[in-house]
Amino acid sequence: MQKTVKENTVYNLIRTLSVIVFPLIRYPYLTRVLEPANFGRISFATSILGYVTLFSMFGAEIYSVRELSKEDKTSSKYNNIADQVFTITLLTTAVTQAVLILLLLFAGRMRQDALIIETVCIPVVFSTLGADWVNLSREDLKFISLRTVFFQFVATVLSFVLVRSEKDVLLYAVILGGTTMLTGLSNLIYRQRYGKLRFRIGKETLEHIKGVFYLFVLLFSQTIFLNLDITVIGLFRSNAEVGEYSVACNIYNISSTTISAISIVIIPKISDAIEKREDDKVKGLQKFSLQYILTMGIPVVFGLNLLTDQIIAIVSGDKYLGAVIPVHILSGALLVVMFGGAFLGNIVLLPAKKERIFTFASIIAAVINTVLNIVFIPFFGCVAAAVTTVISEFVILCILFVRGRREIRIKMPFRSLWQSLAASLSFIPVRFLFSRFLPKAIPVIIFEILLDMLIYYCLLRLFRNEFVKEFFSTEKNKV
Repeated sequence: MQKTVKENTVYNLIRTLSVIVFPLIRYPYLTRVLEPANFGRISFATSILGYVTLFSMFGAEIYSVRELSKEDKTSSKYNNIADQVFTITLLTTAVTQAVLILLLLFAGRMRQDALIIETVCIPVVFSTLGADWVNLSREDLKFISLRTVFFQFVATVLSFVLVRSEKDVLLYAVILGGTTMLTGLSNLIYRQRYGKLRFRIGKETLEHIKGVFYLFVLLFSQTIFLNLDITVIGLFRSNAEVGEYSVACNIYNISSTTISAISIVIIPKISDAIEKREDDKVKGLQKFSLQYILTMGIPVVFGLNLLTDQIIAIVSGDKYLGAVIPVHILSGALLVVMFGGAFLGNIVLLPAKKERIFTFASIIAAVINTVLNIVFIPFFGCVAAAVTTVISEFVILCILFVRGRREIRIKMPFRSLWQSLAASLSFIPVRFLFSRFLPKAIPVIIFEILLDMLIYYCLLRLFRNEFVKEFFSTEKNKV
């Protein structure tokens, strides 16, 4: 495995976790300082931000990483594709911002918090200009990872220092918007080393729009799929259940994102190998990816089930222990995601240009999820929402396997699977000792998690785990 793959995997994991962990650090403080009403205004604005970002990028990040990775970085074809993708994102961003302004002018609920929403969402324009996908297509993840950590750290420090009362809600929105703006501007400056991006519409633009559109539909259906449970619970159940299930979803999304973090690193490598018909390299990259997913995913599932109460205490406090059962159920969805969306979807089908299968599966799952939620959530609340998520993820897995199994070039690495399972069992005696002899305090919980990670790593080394041995090797072997 090339050293760059290992390095970029680490950098992307750092980038992914920093976007999740730093907001979680701010979360307990802000919920108390801003108080429920104003924190709800910020939460509403950030939910709008998610949609603004989705529609602005329009699936261009994954598309550009896949398509540009196959081209000579100095060729006119590379520059032409990059310019056209950039042009598409400029157009979608302009349309999205125009629609946002109209909604802020005429939609009553949004008009009430127009200034906060504008402050948080308009800086997305700078994300479009920054074009992180240029770095990703060139496998240059070091800068954007370290930059993300830096600005998230600064935003967290400023939140603690400047946000002192509920009246500072707009100030916190400025901090969020400023972080987005500075992040985009920094990459706008950094990516100049690779040349300038130009507004260019050519005869191939329509074909690129089609490719980007399928990936957008995929991402949009997944976004609806993730947010729908909370919406339906809010319609039919109490606000308390909405809060509890939101906590469960946050924990689930953090875990799922961590497991899937390798995809943006591997997609350009596999896309290039498929284009060049380097079958052995495709096999090696698929094997590396699946071993990563197993090595990361299995201990996460074990840890979630053993430390559910403790993790919820860290994330949100003891008042949200109603999320315990949903987290246990959603850990089952993680097992399905490991083999479904994370591997078959991101690693196997997207590089092979089979995104239509992934999109179809996600849409079918979203429809099933919607129907089941409407039928069962009014009676069973959070439990039903979690169960329907497991069912929907299983539907995605089945469709992806049936329709895309021909693209799988490897066999299941059962040795790695059993080693990860055996090493994860060590968490059980550790949990027993900590629960019996040590207090339930956040520093103690963090220490237990770190100890579990150390023991897990040491056991995999003892088992001579192939993935761990290769990943931490100093040799630079090509796939």
